[in-house]
Amino acid sequence: MSHNLDLSDQLAELYTLQEIDEEIADLTERRRRVIQELRTIQQEVEARRADLDRLRDEVKRAQVEQHRLQVELDGLQERIKRYQEQQSNAKDGNEYLALQKQIETSTRQADQLEERLIEAMLRLDALREQLERKEEESKAFLEDRQQVFRERRAVGRELERALEEARTRREAQLVRVNGDLLRRYDHWRSRRKTTFLAVAEKHVAVEQVGRNQQRTTIFTCSGCHMTLPIQLVVEAQKFSRLYECPSCHRVLWVRDPLERIEPEADEAES
Repeated sequence: MSHNLDLSDQLAELYTLQEIDEEIADLTERRRRVIQELRTIQQEVEARRADLDRLRDEVKRAQVEQHRLQVELDGLQERIKRYQEQQSNAKDGNEYLALQKQIETSTRQADQLEERLIEAMLRLDALREQLERKEEESKAFLEDRQQVFRERRAVGRELERALEEARTRREAQLVRVNGDLLRRYDHWRSRRKTTFLAVAEKHVAVEQVGRNQQRTTIFTCSGCHMTLPIQLVVEAQKFSRLYECPSCHRVLWVRDPLERIEPEADEAES
């Protein structure tokens, strides 16, 4: 009798350990998802800031190009002015005509530069408007992402604290489980990555047959949800040894072994 009670107690302790391990697995997965969310937020923020930086660089390059064209145009206009002054003091007609040709050539160049300068100014204005709009949009976006980041980081910290607490409970629970049973449990979980111990869950179905009600008791494996033979459950609740589910091969635990289970569980009520 003491052996039976010992095995029953050991299975109960093992089930507690399994529940803790399932909790740890769930917390670990939730924390992993939070970490991934935080990385995604950081990538979104970095991408948005990089877009802004590229646009700011475009604005700077447009400013430099506008300045360069303006300086070049100013230089041409100064040259034209000098040519005009020299022309007014020309010594003869040949010098006058040569200077006139220089003035006409420089004037054409200045006209072309002025057109390019106008295009550069328009482009710079468009880029500035685009940058202003992007900065306004990004301000709201970045504020939202930073708020979400803070919230998810707080969730991550709570999960980490819960994980530490669960790991502490696991360490305390380990010493309560039989060594051989624990080794079998660890071997199963390392290979199959799933639960080792399954509860034989009781279900009572009531069916109306004529004027009578027929009650049928069945048991299912909590691991694979397949129906268990009643005789198997009867034997498993004796705790003389370990019994497995014939479908998934998890070790079965009858949670309430004190309840009397009959192999023939059908019962009629009038």
